Amino acid sequence: MGRHRVRHYSILLLVGCITLFSHLETFFVNIMEARNFTTAREMVRFGNWLLPTLNLAPRLKKFPLPTWITALDGVIFGFDNLTALRFPAGIATLLLAFFTYRFVENETRNARLALISGLVLLTSFYVVYMGRTNTWDIYCHVFTMAAIVHIFPLLRGRGRRCKNAYVSGVFLGLSFLSKGPISFYALLLPFLLAYGFSFQYSGLGKGWTAVARMLITALVIGAWWPIYVYFATSGQALYIAGKEAANWLHYNTRPIWYYWSFPVQSGIWTFVSVSAGLYACIKKRAENRNYHRLILFWTVFSVVLLSVIPEKKPRYLLPVLMPMAMLSATYIEYLFKHIGNLKAKWDKTLFKANVVIFLILCFGIPIAAMVMIFQGFSAHPIYVSLFSVLMAATGVLISVGWKRKNMNWIFGGILFIMLNLSLFGLPILGIFYQPEPGTVSFAALQSDPKVKGINFYASQPIRIEAVWDSGRPIATWRVLTEEKPEPGKPILLFTPLRETHSYQRLLLAAGYRTAYYGRYDYNHYPAQSRRYRQKLVRDALWVFPLQKSSLE
Repeated sequence: MGRHRVRHYSILLLVGCITLFSHLETFFVNIMEARNFTTAREMVRFGNWLLPTLNLAPRLKKFPLPTWITALDGVIFGFDNLTALRFPAGIATLLLAFFTYRFVENETRNARLALISGLVLLTSFYVVYMGRTNTWDIYCHVFTMAAIVHIFPLLRGRGRRCKNAYVSGVFLGLSFLSKGPISFYALLLPFLLAYGFSFQYSGLGKGWTAVARMLITALVIGAWWPIYVYFATSGQALYIAGKEAANWLHYNTRPIWYYWSFPVQSGIWTFVSVSAGLYACIKKRAENRNYHRLILFWTVFSVVLLSVIPEKKPRYLLPVLMPMAMLSATYIEYLFKHIGNLKAKWDKTLFKANVVIFLILCFGIPIAAMVMIFQGFSAHPIYVSLFSVLMAATGVLISVGWKRKNMNWIFGGILFIMLNLSLFGLPILGIFYQPEPGTVSFAALQSDPKVKGINFYASQPIRIEAVWDSGRPIATWRVLTEEKPEPGKPILLFTPLRETHSYQRLLLAAGYRTAYYGRYDYNHYPAQSRRYRQKLVRDALWVFPLQKSSLE
């Protein structure tokens, strides 16, 4: 490994550690994380490694590799360590940046362009967000990106075909084990289409044998688990697969133009990515036109292919951000080379617009902070002060770089915006996601000695976040239609807030005795927030057997 690569990997590692691992405990566990964490915990507790469960119900529609990784992490560090549970996703995102660097450097032989691509990726909003939350998405895409690094020379007829075939096959198999064919469609297929438009598969030649090796290797590694599930569940896997496929057409559907605002997902690089996408502006100046055409088409095809699927969610745009980071890097690299001699009016206007936007951000935030303090905002005064001062200092740095035509200062200042936000801004943002003072969360049940060994039930299906917080499964007991799940034993029953008295009367009429135990809330917003939901509050009732209970 050359010295420049060691230096560049060290820079990527430093930036990634700040953006991905600082203040990991700040934000609450979202629904996707709760599903992954709960499934991993049940793997360890009940031994459900090959047939995962979620709240003791089969969880076969999600491929298991990310959950296996999380389960091993929980075995080592414990399932009560949220920071440690989120570490694997951050490490996967770091690897994604390294593979992006490798891809760009291998094709362009431009180490600075490769470094810029990795840095833009590591400071793009949605990449950082997904890297800080341990969900399935980041894993499948990092494995696919690793495969693309080895597929590209295979297509170009470079390097050792046999080695690239097997390595890419392994990574494709791991991607499939992470989330099925999702990343193949959203990341790999757009790349292959873009490659065809840019290079016409001219280098593949007689490499079809290598392609066959790659596909066989991917099939062996990726297909064994669904095959096992098919036979172990008497074909239930086909039903689940069909239901998942139907969701693409009928669940959470959005119009075809829903993803048109995709550059916004890159956060601070939004306007830079739009500028880079103005192909007509850069085409004549691009030193490597085929590479530029490749990443431009790669970005466009990713958005188009995702747009034609009726089911749409913002997190599905994650694979678009990889080629878009490379595309943004080409524009930044152009500025590095030509910032001192921008002659075309369009070039100057575009560059000034980018700089002005960053200056507004750098100087506008401290002003907003001062207004908040003046209006009585007193939380985290040290963080607010440091964040505001550093933002203003970053604005000065970018201004001086603009005046002196020094792209190092400008680019460094833009990166520092995200580093400052990660180190000092996140704790400030975290206070807006705090529950109401005095709220008792389901997590309190984990340390409550009175409910040790007692099974939990809910009168209606309960959100998985509550199951994760409570530390144990919460099965559903439909009081009106089902017998008591554990005759002769006390249970803790969670009922909706406005229906507690109704359920007490129902249980009394059915011959059970009840006692109010407490109120639990898994809202992560204060009561005055518009995101607060009273339906997320549950009352807990002891439900006793007919004989006298020692817990009374």
